[in-house]
Amino acid sequence: MIKKIIMNNIASFKNKAVLSSEKKVNLIYGLNGTGKSTISNFLYDTNKGENLEKYNECKIESNGEDHSILVYNQKFIDEKFRKVDILDGVYLFTLDKGNGDALNEIKRLVNENEKLEELIVEAKEKKGKSETEFKDKSSEQIDKIWKIKQQFESNKFLGYCLIGYKGSREIMFNHLLSITVPKEEPKENIDELEKELSLVSGENTEKLQLLPKLDPTLFSIELRDIFKKQIVGNVNSSVSELINSLNNSDWVKQGLTFLADEIHQTTECPFCQEKTITEQIHNSIKNYFDTAFENDLNLLNEIKQEYNNTINSIPDFSEFDSHLIFEKQKTNISLLIQELKIILNENFRIINDKIKTPSVPMTLQSSASKVIEFNYLITSLNQEIQQYNSNLDNANVIKERIKSSFWMLMRWKYDPEINNYVKAFNEKNYIVSKSDNLILQYKTKISTIKTDIVTLQKSTVNIDVAIHNINNGLLDLGIDEFKIVKHEEYTYKISRSFDNEGVFSSLSEGEKMIISFLYFLEICKGKVNIEEVEKKKIIVIDDPISSLSHIFIFNIAQLIKKEFFTIDKDEKKDVHKKQYIQIFILTHSLYFFHELVKNMPKDSILIKLQKDTYGSNISILKKGDLQNDYQAFWAVIKNKNQHFALQANCMRQIVEYFFGFVQKKDLKELFENASLNGNKYEAFRRYMQRESHSDAINMSGYKEIDPEIFKEALKSLFEHNGYKEHYSIMMDENFES
Repeated sequence: MIKKIIMNNIASFKNKAVLSSEKKVNLIYGLNGTGKSTISNFLYDTNKGENLEKYNECKIESNGEDHSILVYNQKFIDEKFRKVDILDGVYLFTLDKGNGDALNEIKRLVNENEKLEELIVEAKEKKGKSETEFKDKSSEQIDKIWKIKQQFESNKFLGYCLIGYKGSREIMFNHLLSITVPKEEPKENIDELEKELSLVSGENTEKLQLLPKLDPTLFSIELRDIFKKQIVGNVNSSVSELINSLNNSDWVKQGLTFLADEIHQTTECPFCQEKTITEQIHNSIKNYFDTAFENDLNLLNEIKQEYNNTINSIPDFSEFDSHLIFEKQKTNISLLIQELKIILNENFRIINDKIKTPSVPMTLQSSASKVIEFNYLITSLNQEIQQYNSNLDNANVIKERIKSSFWMLMRWKYDPEINNYVKAFNEKNYIVSKSDNLILQYKTKISTIKTDIVTLQKSTVNIDVAIHNINNGLLDLGIDEFKIVKHEEYTYKISRSFDNEGVFSSLSEGEKMIISFLYFLEICKGKVNIEEVEKKKIIVIDDPISSLSHIFIFNIAQLIKKEFFTIDKDEKKDVHKKQYIQIFILTHSLYFFHELVKNMPKDSILIKLQKDTYGSNISILKKGDLQNDYQAFWAVIKNKNQHFALQANCMRQIVEYFFGFVQKKDLKELFENASLNGNKYEAFRRYMQRESHSDAINMSGYKEIDPEIFKEALKSLFEHNGYKEHYSIMMDENFES
């Protein structure tokens, strides 16, 4: 069954229009040009697989049940009748002797075939349901994993890891799905990866210089014997005994600094402030501090300078404070330098004291452990600096490794989501595979059944029954000038008693319409291919009443209602009716439409096609809206800005509806008796009675048409038949009796 017919960007359907219905009987009404033929041609071509490129934006949505679409429209008539006079035979079942058993077997096989078709539908529905559920579940997991993009895309460094995978949810998900989950949680964390990546991805990444280590001779200086040595003067000096007994050589040495290098007269003593220093005393004191003393003192000063240089060589880490390499050792370095400088500064003070008081033995603190610890730390940092510099040389390799580690972390983190997806995927695949296997089994059985049915059908069907039905239909309609005869074994031919060649082309438009429609009805009942296995049928009938008089329109409507509207209660008697699952009937004729609406089945819907400046559109039509269309015809006529072709068409609709449907008048007699004689109204008379599908042709033939004459003729038609008041009311004119 067709659920939706979607028309878009084809003919008058400039924009998308949807005919949505799951009713069995669909009655569709619309004026000419609103898209009826476009819809029927779409269904006709789609069923035959032709001209599909024209309808690339149109679509049919069905419930999946196997069916065929039989379309009666102008294309059908052209294909079956206009091009050739020979018709394909229609095979119908005949209840001859001996066919009873075959019929029962065919019924059994058809029933079995239908059950298998139903099982296929069930399997497809189960498969479709599983695929839909999987789509929902997978979408949920994919959305969760998409949060990776939302979390890291704006990250200055880790955003690099998303390159190539952030184009869509599916791309990112499939990448994560392709990664094998690690056996244990990765040791690196996101913060570590970000820091590592920042070292090779920063805007100002430059290589670092190696850091200097402390000279290990530093702590060997601290062990020099000179610090423990009592540095005193010459023991042979005349003052040595006195200085040594007083143990004040350091004091005396300092005092010499206050005396001149040469004493010529008595000089004031720097200690007692009396003029007691003679040249002899001065020389004796100087001789006490001999060359050995001075050498020791000079050595102390050299050691002091060397020690001071070592202190000053300790690296300044302030320029590296912001670099990640030093960040993790920043506290250790700071504390170690602080402790080392305390020792070194204290030792430096002791060395100064030793120089001031060289006779006093002193001991320096050992900085050995701190120097060794410091140098070990520097060695470790230098190794990291070397690795960092090497990483800069191989930045792309490092970045890709970090990227791989990042996704390994994500794979570990989102393993539950991946597992949920894989579980749903496997469940879906199991059901799909099982359903596909069942469908294949059912189709194999159906193929065997169809072969058996075809074999049985060959002995139970013939084309003679259809000949009988079509000819009886013609006689019932009062047509006996031509009939259908058997041409060859499997074909028909239209025959007149006096001529058997080219008969169809000699028929009137109305006769062509009738015989083509009767032939179509037989196709609906049977088949044109003896090997065709019966399947569900969707019937589409597009305006089968053009150029027919009202009596014929009435009869065609009765044929349709008998064949397609009384399906349920006739299914046991006419088995073929069971195959009709949906009927679409399209018409421009209100009279014909009203005839169909009478006694229409409960499972029916009325649909309206109409056209505006934006193109054709489709809507539901209520019974109460039908009169509104009649009023709309008059509104078109009253509107002076409407194109005359549309006004003329509405005039014909008014005449057809009011006189044909409401007043039950025969239109042919109506115009014969009307006061519309003369050439003045010839165009109007002919137009009102011409085939609706050839409006443009008819109009183009009347070069001297005057729209006002058409309106004048319409008014005269109403007045002549006693409906002057009705005309005046509909045209908003003042009525004068």
